Amino acid sequence: MSFLDSIQSRYTAKAYDKSKQVPSELAEQLIEAIRLAPSSVNSQPWHFVIVESEEAKQRLATAIGEQFAFNQPKILNSSFTIIFCARQSISDEYLEHITELEEAAGRFPTAEAKAGVHGGRQFFTGLHRDAGDVPEWAARQLYLALGGAMYTAAALKLDSTPIEGLDMQSVDAEFGLAEKGMASQVLLSVGYHSDEDFNYGVAKSRLPADEVFTRL
Repeated sequence: MSFLDSIQSRYTAKAYDKSKQVPSELAEQLIEAIRLAPSSVNSQPWHFVIVESEEAKQRLATAIGEQFAFNQPKILNSSFTIIFCARQSISDEYLEHITELEEAAGRFPTAEAKAGVHGGRQFFTGLHRDAGDVPEWAARQLYLALGGAMYTAAALKLDSTPIEGLDMQSVDAEFGLAEKGMASQVLLSVGYHSDEDFNYGVAKSRLPADEVFTRL
């Protein structure tokens, strides 16, 4: 199957078969793909909570709130659910940490290159600090990781469900995210669909190319 074929076959699962668990080696490939996701100026303003134990699933299913109870089965019956969390602030120390990791990886041929990259990251991060929209900027980066995760899952022949139906403040409190400088934004459940999944096999529908692309 080509990558485009896997994108074509990807869909949002609506019901999971709890008896079918994702093999650990596939789960780890998906998790690594999330770690490798791109972000603006390699800021990586995120954290991911992997909810896989039955106890943690129950906590998350309760924390999402009664108004979103329809999403509880997806959390309880999938193999695992990932809480995508965005940083609420970005300190100078954090930026220096990113730069030091890049240097350890061998990304900088010279001290000047290191200084240039670090300065550029400080500049663009500073724009958002000055605008007071670091949480929103971080959340936008988070969705790059979410999209990549969904396509990776499809390539691994796993089903997934992005879930924005959650009480974010309740989830943050349950998992101590605010204390870590993070805030939940969206969930991604991963597993294998059940026979009761009404969305499985339904034809994909998207706007035609001439409506969404302008070629100049």
